[in-house]
Amino acid sequence: MQVVAVGEGQALCAGPRGPEPVDMRLVGHQPVGVWVYVHRQTAREVLTATEGLRIVAALEALEVLAAGGEPPPDAFADLTDRVPELPEHLRTQTRGASTGAITDRWDPLAPKLKKG
Repeated sequence: MQVVAVGEGQALCAGPRGPEPVDMRLVGHQPVGVWVYVHRQTAREVLTATEGLRIVAALEALEVLAAGGEPPPDAFADLTDRVPELPEHLRTQTRGASTGAITDRWDPLAPKLKKG
C-alpha cells in the first residue's frame, strides 16, 4: 500500500478497497508516497516502489484469475522467471540431499492423487 497521508503513529494508505488507516509503529514514520507491506492494518515493512507496484500487479492478476480471466503474462514474473529458493534455515537441513529426495518428502498434489 502507498502512504497518502500521515499522522502520529499511523497513516492513511491507498489500497485496493480505497484509503485505509494503517498502524505505522513497527516501521516508524514514513513520508507520503512511500510503499509499505501491510498485514492486518499494520505496516510490517517498507518497500521500494518497484516492490509495491509488483504486489499491486499480482493482486490485480489474482482478481482477474478469480473472475475466470487471463492475467497479463508478466503478472507473476518474479515467480516465473527464477528458480524457487529455500529459506536459509531449510537449506541447512537439505544440504547433500538430491533434489528428488527433497521433493519426494512433500508433494502438494500427492494427497489428491492418492485419494482419487
